[in-house]
Amino acid sequence: MDHDAFVDAVMQAAGIDHDEAERAVRATLTTLAERISAGEARDLAAQLPPELAPWLNVDKRSERFDVDEFLRRVAERSGADGDAALRRARSVFAVLGQAIAASELDDVVSELPKNYGPLLPRRARPRPGARARRLHDAARGRRRRRVLRRDGAAAAGLRQCADPGADVTPRPGAL
Repeated sequence: MDHDAFVDAVMQAAGIDHDEAERAVRATLTTLAERISAGEARDLAAQLPPELAPWLNVDKRSERFDVDEFLRRVAERSGADGDAALRRARSVFAVLGQAIAASELDDVVSELPKNYGPLLPRRARPRPGARARRLHDAARGRRRRRVLRRDGAAAAGLRQCADPGADVTPRPGAL
C-alpha cells in the first residue's frame, strides 16, 4: 500500500477529508512511536510507505502512557476533539492492520496495554484471559506428563507381575 492509498483508506474509514486524514495519520503514528520501543517502531516503519516512516521517530525513548493519554496526544496533534481523535486513531489502526503483516501488528500490539483494545482492529485485540489460558495449557501439559510417567511405571510393574522374568525397562519416550 502506498502513501496516498493509506491516507485515502483512513479518509474513507474516518469519514474525513484528505487533509484531516493526513493529520490523523501523522498524529497517530507519531504518538504510537512515543509509546512503543525504538526497535518496534523501526520494524513498523520498514513495512510502511517511505513517506510515513519519518513520523515513526525512533530517536526517542518509549514512554509508558495509557489509552487516554494516547488519545489526548492524538487530539492535540491533529486538532480534533476527543471523540474525533478516537475515531481517527481507530481508523489509522484499522488501515495499519491492512497495510502491514499480521505478525508485525501482533508485535506492536504486544507492547501496548490491554486498554488500547478499542483502538485496535478486531483481529489484533488482546483476547481476555489469553495469558491465563496459556498458563493453564502449560500446567495441563505438565499434569499429562506426570500421569504418563506414573502410568508407565504402573504398566511396568504389571508386566513384571505377569511375567517375573520380563524386562521392565521403560520404553524410550514412555516417560
